[in-house]
Amino acid sequence: MKELWVFNEPGHPVVSELLAKGRALADQAGLKLCLVSVDGSEFPSDHGVEALRQLVNEREPEIFLFGATAAGKTLAPALAARLGTGLTADCTALEIEPATGILDMIRPAYGGQVLATVRCEKHRPQMATVRPGVFQSAPADFETITVHPLDSRIPQRMEKLQALEKPEDSDLHGASWIITGGRGMGAPENFQCLEELAAVLGGAVGASKAVVDIGWKRVEHQIGLSGKNVAPVVYIACGVSGAIQHWEGIKNADIIVAINSDPAAPIFDYADYGLVGDLFEVVPELIRQLKQR
Repeated sequence: MKELWVFNEPGHPVVSELLAKGRALADQAGLKLCLVSVDGSEFPSDHGVEALRQLVNEREPEIFLFGATAAGKTLAPALAARLGTGLTADCTALEIEPATGILDMIRPAYGGQVLATVRCEKHRPQMATVRPGVFQSAPADFETITVHPLDSRIPQRMEKLQALEKPEDSDLHGASWIITGGRGMGAPENFQCLEELAAVLGGAVGASKAVVDIGWKRVEHQIGLSGKNVAPVVYIACGVSGAIQHWEGIKNADIIVAINSDPAAPIFDYADYGLVGDLFEVVPELIRQLKQR
């Protein structure tokens, strides 16, 4: 039976997301789902890439999926180059044609203005890196494959020099509550009220593309088609107009709440709850009532 592989990054939530999606794709196309690990390799190495290359040549998987993480973005291109196959980066959706096994790899293009569908029809495996947060995690049956980095004549060119601490307020993927500010916040200092609300709720603060573009927030906070995809229990958008690019980044949220002074803002079209009003009155009152409770 032909196989669909998912690369394992122990402890990273994208793995369970890819396994859930991989299970659905494998069932559609009659493939065996496998989780592939490189043993004893903390960071993607040339020897690890060579071990994977030999394994791919031996077992000839149809599809090989990686998370669009630091490790995945380093390992997948190096492996694809050695295999002479294509790689579609930063995918936000995957669909398969059951009869042919051709994978439609869908990703943002032109700065997130459109979605492009990419196919790799003539080479195998079909390879993609996939954004964390675009698929829902679910239990999945799979086979485990473990390879060991090879001590080969291939030189080790990659070296880990330093591990940088990620800012705590940029970790949006694991947050159950996300409060996002848009241009309607008026100024960067006005995000303080959203940070206070996030602290009360135990959540994280995000930002729209417009806010990041003008320098009010770092890119780590950006949510949307050209930013991060998130799946919180509750997503609260404050002063966010809600273009389709933003919707693509939050569509997996369980509940979407919109606070905006413009009743015609597009975000109200897909929000579960909408409040038309001045966010600088609504948010402080919400904080006050939450603190009382």
